[in-house]
Amino acid sequence: MTLPLFDGEILTGKELNKNLIHETQEQLQANITTTESNVSFSTPKLEIIIANVGDNTAYINFDSIATTNDFPIETNRIRKFHGEVTKIHGITSTGTADLRIWGFGD
Repeated sequence: MTLPLFDGEILTGKELNKNLIHETQEQLQANITTTESNVSFSTPKLEIIIANVGDNTAYINFDSIATTNDFPIETNRIRKFHGEVTKIHGITSTGTADLRIWGFGD
């Protein structure tokens, strides 16, 4: 399976989990602003997919405070990360970014 299947498609956590074959999955949403904030999974996840469906680039970091020097996720982009993560920290340089976040496996 290749993500996204077509431009603008956002899959549900259940649909993604069927294709990625993980024991557990959890879905989060984060409205990121110019003030650093974070969201947390209930247990550490091994694979993370983040979609930025907002109007501005979000800068993210895992399990540590985010700055605008961290990993950018541009508008209408989906990124996949591997590694154990519990918290996703984010910030924007201007405006807000709306993130959809899926975590798989623990």
